[in-house]
Amino acid sequence: MILTDYLIAVIPSVVILTYIYFRNLRSREPVSVLFRMFLLGMLITLPAAGLQNIWPIRPAGTTPWDLFLLSFLNVALIEESLKYIVFMRFIWSDLTHFHKLYDGIVYAAFISLGFATMENIFYVMSFGSGTGVARAFTAVPLHAVCGIFMGVYLGRARFTRCVLVRGYRMIMGLLIPIVIHGLYNYVIFLRSPWLTFFVFPVLVVVYYFLGIREIRDNARR
Repeated sequence: MILTDYLIAVIPSVVILTYIYFRNLRSREPVSVLFRMFLLGMLITLPAAGLQNIWPIRPAGTTPWDLFLLSFLNVALIEESLKYIVFMRFIWSDLTHFHKLYDGIVYAAFISLGFATMENIFYVMSFGSGTGVARAFTAVPLHAVCGIFMGVYLGRARFTRCVLVRGYRMIMGLLIPIVIHGLYNYVIFLRSPWLTFFVFPVLVVVYYFLGIREIRDNARR
């Protein structure tokens, strides 16, 4: 890879994370902790790739049902679960740095986009800079939206006193990103021209809208 290819792979995540970081209208999180979460997000691409190959749900067929299982219960489940584990292991109990709802969005986004960046590097290495450019407007924002929703629900859960409500929000903090990610994959994997050229662009725009809305609604919380 030449320098331009690396920049194409990395810059989309940097742009999105810069926006999320500076939308924090209260106290901003330590750069050292954010950088560590970003690196951890990059590192979990390796176990994700390994798990996807040995996971019990690994359909080889191309029927809509096979592709549904692959999209939701292999790719999305594994990738979002690993991001969730990193968040719960390193951020959940750290009240020094995780002391308001928007912090959850910031940390989850850094983990998620660390993953997206490493994945993007692999794709650009394998398929060239054109793929990186396409993913800059599709797959990278997808991972950002998954991180945003994970952070929203875990941020709400962290400061919820009711045990049942907290548990519900913690579950949704994993389930919603899996659904968002799985639906995105499913539309792509079906390889339908109608879905690719009409439904997929609409889906991407909806994800953009939802992600920006959550950032704006929670920037002061």
